[in-house]
Amino acid sequence: MDVSTVTAAELDRFKAWFYLEVLKSDFPNGREVVGICDIGELKQLKKFLKTVPIDGGRWGAVPDFFGRLRLMPGIELKWWFDDGPGPWIIVCQPNQDFTWALLKQEIKAKAQEIPLERKYKICADSLSLLRWILELHPEEFLSRLTPPIDDVIETEIGFSPEWEDDNLRAYIEVLIDEINEQTDFHLRAVDWHKYGKTVTRILVKKKEDDMQAITRSIQMLGLKKNRQVHGTKITAAINDLLA
Repeated sequence: MDVSTVTAAELDRFKAWFYLEVLKSDFPNGREVVGICDIGELKQLKKFLKTVPIDGGRWGAVPDFFGRLRLMPGIELKWWFDDGPGPWIIVCQPNQDFTWALLKQEIKAKAQEIPLERKYKICADSLSLLRWILELHPEEFLSRLTPPIDDVIETEIGFSPEWEDDNLRAYIEVLIDEINEQTDFHLRAVDWHKYGKTVTRILVKKKEDDMQAITRSIQMLGLKKNRQVHGTKITAAINDLLA
């Protein structure tokens, strides 16, 4: 794996390797701190990062790769890539609401889901955008808005826009239209002003399924007649009719 630069392909490759290692491992205590990487010598660190030190032999901040690595919620990733003689380490453990046993169940459940490329008939770039949205952690959303996407399209999302930079927003909206037409999601591009610059966030909603839409319509009809109809009664009645 190449962790010296951030690419969506290498991020996915690292996650696939990591989840496989978790499934193969035993965790008798349930909440062990697990070492991913332990580098003790500068020459090993150079080989690992495939870069050279900055001026003065200092390595500076943690490699951006691990800052962008988005493991499933429940896993805390920590690292130490500080200046000095080392060692340089990466470790992980379950957060307070999880154990390794629960995380294994989550990994197995995710592996059994229908892959997005089989579930939805959309182009590769739309697929990459939707996958990125679905892998965001809840705390990364601002209400229902994703983080700004402008600077992560080629790194985290993983595609090179077919159109020039001036038309990037238009290209994103074309992808969003396809996702809205072909999936059960409803997305909308939103201008966001940040430090005097306009960036793009995406408002994320799920479409109502047929039962939800019918239930809401009947409840609205009831309100027009000054009647309040409970949703469970509507669902039960529809299920009886369908049966």
